[in-house]
Amino acid sequence: QPDEMQKRELDIFDNWVKTFALPEQLCEIDVDTSKYRTVRRFARFFNLPELSMMFSQVAVFHAVAPKDLPAFNGYTDVVIKKNPPLTAYMRSLSERADLIRDQVVDKRRDNMLKVSTDGRKAALDLNLVGCEQAYNVYSKVYRCAKQVYDVYNADHTCSQLIFCDYSTPKADTFDVYHKLKKLLVSFGVKEKEIAFIHAYSTETQKLKLYEAVNKAKIKILIGSTFKLGIGANVQTRLKAIHHLDAPWRPADMVQREGRILRRGNENTEIFIYRYIAEGSFDAYSWQILETKQRFISQFLAGSSYQRSACDLEENVLTYAEVKALALSKPLMKNKAVKENELKTLKLLRAKESEEKKRLTDELSELNDSLSHMSAVLRRATQIAFEIKRNMDQNRTKAEIQTLRAVLTREFLFSGSGETEYTVFCYQIELPGIQDEKMPYILLRETGNSFVRDRERIYMGNSPSGNATRVFNFLKTYDKRVQAMEEEIEKAKKRKADIEAILSETSSLSSKIQSLEDELIVLNARISIDEPFLSLRS
Repeated sequence: QPDEMQKRELDIFDNWVKTFALPEQLCEIDVDTSKYRTVRRFARFFNLPELSMMFSQVAVFHAVAPKDLPAFNGYTDVVIKKNPPLTAYMRSLSERADLIRDQVVDKRRDNMLKVSTDGRKAALDLNLVGCEQAYNVYSKVYRCAKQVYDVYNADHTCSQLIFCDYSTPKADTFDVYHKLKKLLVSFGVKEKEIAFIHAYSTETQKLKLYEAVNKAKIKILIGSTFKLGIGANVQTRLKAIHHLDAPWRPADMVQREGRILRRGNENTEIFIYRYIAEGSFDAYSWQILETKQRFISQFLAGSSYQRSACDLEENVLTYAEVKALALSKPLMKNKAVKENELKTLKLLRAKESEEKKRLTDELSELNDSLSHMSAVLRRATQIAFEIKRNMDQNRTKAEIQTLRAVLTREFLFSGSGETEYTVFCYQIELPGIQDEKMPYILLRETGNSFVRDRERIYMGNSPSGNATRVFNFLKTYDKRVQAMEEEIEKAKKRKADIEAILSETSSLSSKIQSLEDELIVLNARISIDEPFLSLRS
């Protein structure tokens, strides 16, 4: 609805950001997972009721109720411990990322997209990146096959799904699908009970496959999110699903898990397994899900919205937990957060110091201004009294008659400086260069040298009207005195506010000291001998 966007002046992206989003500094795992970096992301959103209302004009959404769904007691995370071959490869990714960031390597030969892809492949199976992979407890594929077999062995009447978006079946090269099948058969699963969704291309074939899964004739079905995550009604006997890798989009996770968390599942309890290689690219992959899910959870949390939101919802926190599991040095996250917080506090302290210096200078100027304004007010009060005393009817008429004769256009352009004419306690002066379009006169208080000793009064074409303008100014002079008094009170209040601010004791220094002490303890606990896990400042 571009017309609605234009009506609200939101058709320009910068305007949308200013209205609904706020970028924040966040501490995240670097793309090579060996370091942390501080990045600026849209992590906080506000004016959510208005945004939701606009969105509801073009979309309808609702939360799925857990009624009639099988019991799900939380994810089971299978963590594959860090091993030397994977650690060595991740170190090489870290070095590649540094070369790319330093622009040492041509981006056509290597870039962060390639690093990202290789990192995800290595987390899945080192064979995918040309390295040797041992299939034991340090292999994600092996651990998945073992877990699938354990579920299979415990209940032969159930079926299971394995999701893997990378390394789908290929004819002449290594792929994870065939390796999984080989391992499962070696454990004792019958080959005819294992199927790849990619082998079924037509709708008729897929419907027969889904029927076989629902009857548990096919007990293990392996596929990608794209082919198996949408439209596959295989829930009848489905006991477990296995996330061998993490998809990019939270919606993909919803589609995957929607195969089992579905009405019509005859199991009373189901299981969802997630496989995380410690110290691998899995950390970054789950972090991507966390970042994307953050806004979705805030926006679709329910029918009643807060005006702003930034905290993660429960399902997002589980992504964050997986990310923490994938990082082999959990203390590094704490260290990165505290170092970022320390840097922020030091910047705040520097700004606070600058602000106090500025306030001290302002206070000095206010004291001088108050002294001057008080003197001006005393003089203005005297003038107001004299004007009121002298403005009797006879003298006023005489003064008006004199001014009518004087304030002609010829007089206004007759020269500059002092003239021989006065009105009450004011001497009439002409400016050095008269304004052709808006001529004016200056009234200088006789015997007064203050800054406010000249008042500008604009003139017109009528001498009678000009005289009236002068007397209107004189009649309202007491209001000018009142305005001066209000200005002085405002200055006094500002002075009191500044003095109160300057008298406050800042807590930043104590917080900085406390953080520095915590970092000393953290650094003592963290092994800094591993360059792969060094912190990127």
